[in-house]
Amino acid sequence: MYSFGIVLLMKIRGQLVIIRREDMTHHTSWQVNSMVAEGDITKVVDSRLQGDFDSNSAWRVVEIAMASVSAISVERPHMSDIVKELKECLAAELARKHNRCDLQNEDLFGQVSVNLLI
Repeated sequence: MYSFGIVLLMKIRGQLVIIRREDMTHHTSWQVNSMVAEGDITKVVDSRLQGDFDSNSAWRVVEIAMASVSAISVERPHMSDIVKELKECLAAELARKHNRCDLQNEDLFGQVSVNLLI
């Protein structure tokens, strides 16, 4: 779970997942933790999104990632719980985009994609 949490944190931040520095994993979780403490999700999420995301879902994803990198392994969530939470976050984001598109009379298809290679 720890490694998955690090990957999730790096994706949230818009950072490359595959890097060559050994110390980056600890730095990433510490950096996000200090940003979370500030209470501004826009400082945590990839700035290329320019605030175009559901903040509640973003907070949930950050919380999932931070729980996954807990120093105490028994406190880390199970993958089935993570998948359930992430699906709910995705559904909320899709609904938000769909509602926005309905207001603008746009077609939803093709609006959302998952890219694992930032």
